[in-house]
Amino acid sequence: PPPPVVPTPPPPVVQPPPPPPTQDQYGTPPPPPVVPPPPPPPAPAAYPADGAPTYTATPWATPTESSADGPTTGDCTLLGWMRESGNFTKYLEVLDAINQRGATTGFLSSDPLEFTFFAPTDDAYTTLEIERLQIPIEQALQIPVLAELIEESGRRQVTYGQWDSTVLANANGQLSLTSINEDQLFVSTAAADVTVAEKSSATLWDIPVVITVSDGINYATTVSIEEGFCGGGVVYVIDRVLF
Repeated sequence: PPPPVVPTPPPPVVQPPPPPPTQDQYGTPPPPPVVPPPPPPPAPAAYPADGAPTYTATPWATPTESSADGPTTGDCTLLGWMRESGNFTKYLEVLDAINQRGATTGFLSSDPLEFTFFAPTDDAYTTLEIERLQIPIEQALQIPVLAELIEESGRRQVTYGQWDSTVLANANGQLSLTSINEDQLFVSTAAADVTVAEKSSATLWDIPVVITVSDGINYATTVSIEEGFCGGGVVYVIDRVLF
């Protein structure tokens, strides 16, 4: 007789994995998957830097002419320009106080005026009055303790020599200076973004830049560099008092 037919067993049924739980034993839904944040954008490069693009036919272009070149009326000297601008009345009060006493007596009358002034605007001194002094600058100059601090700050913002924009450009935008009271000042330059460029007219290498001035503790931004005065001297207009 033929051998008996042995039936072939069906293949085992593989169960699919259970779906992820929608809640734990306490009824709390599981947390959503963690998605890592995108990496931050690269910081803007400072200029000049090795391999930085060339913006003009010459390596160090002369910056745009300052408003001090050839004033249309009045005094063409640095101090005359400050007085006529009407934006440095408080700084001029401080310079007058400095000029009337101490080792720097008469320095404003030197001819030519071989100094560079880091001149805070009236708005900068108003900020100092609100944040630090609590009284107007003219009143503070009548109080010996405050007057000494204010005049020391004023001397800190004047250096020997004429450090104009051409000198700054040829120094790759970096300067280390000594003020007339022998404090150290540091000037550094970086490319400006659109927001800063709208608030400042400072340019170097024919591009908008941020020129920062520091005494190692306080920092100020240069609004513009004014030069070409008939009696000599250079002005960096700054937005903070180095107090």
